[in-house]
Amino acid sequence: MAVSATFAIEANALLEAGDLDGAIALCRAGIDEFPAFSTGYIMLARAEMARGNFNEASRLIDIGMTISPRNQGMMRLQEEISKAYTITEHEIMLPEEASIEEASIEEASIEEASIEEASIEEASIEEASIEEASIEEASIQEASIQEATTEEVAIEEVATEEVAIEEVATEEVAIEEVATEEVAIE
Repeated sequence: MAVSATFAIEANALLEAGDLDGAIALCRAGIDEFPAFSTGYIMLARAEMARGNFNEASRLIDIGMTISPRNQGMMRLQEEISKAYTITEHEIMLPEEASIEEASIEEASIEEASIEEASIEEASIEEASIEEASIEEASIQEASIQEATTEEVAIEEVATEEVAIEEVATEEVAIEEVATEEVAIE
């Protein structure tokens, strides 16, 4: 089939008219004739996407990106394909797949609950450790206070002894004075 350089425009008209097969055939022929024309890959990818062939559409965009890596139209179409593929993948789900997915979700929830319980347990252990550390610190503080009190008592005892020594010294001085007076009287 002879194809003109405007095949992408013609393929777009076929695509809009709902003729997917005609658009795909024209794009394939156009790409064979003009393999470096990146817009041809975009149109063929759109037609494949309309058919639900997201893997093929994505493959065609990848080829087109090697020809024209900065083509914004291809980048947008790749995003559309990714979104549509994800949505369609979840919409077209067999009943047994749904059960498997629900079971997986349930298992994930159980695992999350186990992780949460483990985190709570770890938090409780951590809180207990903090509490034990606080009690230990309080005990150390109390011991320090008791030691300080003991030191104060010892200081007071020393002070009392010093006072007693001073009193003895004062008495000795008084005795010496008395003795000196006695010597003076004699």
